[in-house]
This record gives sequence, C-alpha cells and structure tokens, in this order.
Amino acid sequence: MPSDDIRLLQLADVRSSQDERVFGYSRTRALVAATLGIIACIGLSLGGYYSGSGLLYYVAAVCFVGLVVMQTFVRARFRPTNWLVRTTNAGMLVQLRSYLNYRFSTDDLTVAFLPYERMRLARAVRERRVIPERDRSARGIDAVTEVRRTVIDLELTGDLTALSRAIDEEIQRCFGNGPIRPRTRYGHVPVRMKSTTVMQIEWKATPRADVLLEILNAHGISTSTSQETIDERGLASVDRTEQEKRLLQLVEAGHKIAAIDIARRLYGYDLTEAKAFVEGLAGAGVRAEHDAAKRTL
Repeated sequence: MPSDDIRLLQLADVRSSQDERVFGYSRTRALVAATLGIIACIGLSLGGYYSGSGLLYYVAAVCFVGLVVMQTFVRARFRPTNWLVRTTNAGMLVQLRSYLNYRFSTDDLTVAFLPYERMRLARAVRERRVIPERDRSARGIDAVTEVRRTVIDLELTGDLTALSRAIDEEIQRCFGNGPIRPRTRYGHVPVRMKSTTVMQIEWKATPRADVLLEILNAHGISTSTSQETIDERGLASVDRTEQEKRLLQLVEAGHKIAAIDIARRLYGYDLTEAKAFVEGLAGAGVRAEHDAAKRTL
C-alpha cells in the first residue's frame, strides 16, 4: 500500500520509533487526584472518629467508593495503551479507542495512520459550553454550569470510507447494545468524524494541543486556533431534530447527566424515561448519524 494512503491498524501493529512524539493522558495528574482523594478520605474518617459525627463517616464512605472507581482510571494511565497521538516523520498515528477501554478485543482496527500529505488543515478549537442547572432553573434562578474542552479538527483528503466505518464501529462498542458488558466498557470515544472530511479529536492529552499544531505546521500543514461558545439554554426554541443532535453532542462530550436533565425538561420525561431516551440517542442515534455521513462519501 502506498505510504501516502490512510491506513487502519491493530494496536499491536504500532511500533515505537526514535523520531516519534507521543501524546498521552497525564499520569501525574491521575496520581495527584488519587492522593488528594486518599488524604480527604483519611481526614474525614479521623474527623468522624474524634467528633463522633455520623455524617463525616458517611462522606468518608462516599469518598472511599469514589477512590475505588478512580483506581481504574489511574491504573489505565500506566498501561502502554495510554496514548492518543503519535507523530512521526511520515505522518500521525491516532488511536480511535479510549485508553480506558483496554479490555476490548485487540483484533479490532483501532489505530489510524494519517500521512501528512492527506491533511489539508488542522484547527484547535477551545469550546465553552453553557449548561443550565435543572434544580435551580426550576425555581426561576438563571443558574448555569460552564464546561470547557479543547478539540482538534483535522480536515483530510482522500477516501475516508474505511476510517469513518472504523470510528462508527468503535462508537457502537462503547454505546451500543453489543456483546460487551456495560461494566467492562466506558462511554468514551476520543475521535469522531465531525463531517465527511473532518476528523475531530478530543484533546485531553499532554503535551498541549499547541505542541501538536507546531509539529503539523512544520510539515507544511495550515494550522489555526479558535474559540466557540455553545449555549444549551435555548434548546426549547429549536426543532426536535436539532434538540436531539445537541443532546447527543452533550453525551459525546461526557455530559450524559446534563443531557438527561435537559431531556426531562424538554419532553416531560421522568428520570427512567429520560435516561432510556438519551442512551438510545447515544446508541442507535449515533449509528444512524455515521451511516448518513458514509453514504455521502
């Protein structure tokens, strides 16, 4: 296969090289968060012991449960699969699978090799998303939560059918109703096809996105940065199709609980109905969206 073709690989096919730059999720931040959690848990337990407060014991127990959940994230960051992007002299390797889902089958094609010749431009977008708070908004208080993230949009050329299919299949493994049990999968997919020609990478890796842009720019790729604000408070004024699209975007960005709360407010669902509706969007809805994109390729 020509070296300037986009290729899909199994994770085991990826080999380290001296000229590569690896971008992964910070181990230091995970250790610091775990250490702070342990300190808080011990402090609450001691406070409950000396004060005789049952409430502090309860909070300490909740903190301990959080630590048990957190250890999965910490351990995953110390596995060799903890990387998102590798840059080489020939191109860029992008892992389509979240580092958290290392239990998935290694037979899947979850790494994309993108030659620099197939990249038209790269843009780092710093998103600011405004999400209404359900409980306080119900009382007439205009309360919102602001969440921020950085994504990198890569505009690609060539035949992207196989790449789009591989991303779609990984999304289905995370959100669909396949053979993988929910307890052994995480609803995290770091890479998506934003459009028929644009791959979007959620950037929580280190070094910063600016470092990747500098590398791409050195290989002759046009780069830029921008900011975007997404306000979810006006969803009641748009049509149902746009509402479902925006709710799905919330889930994809890691705000499933917020999506459920907004669905309850928009459609009058109870908690169980809203949860089922949002999960349906993240499963069958995602597949329909990507199937439509592939038909236009």
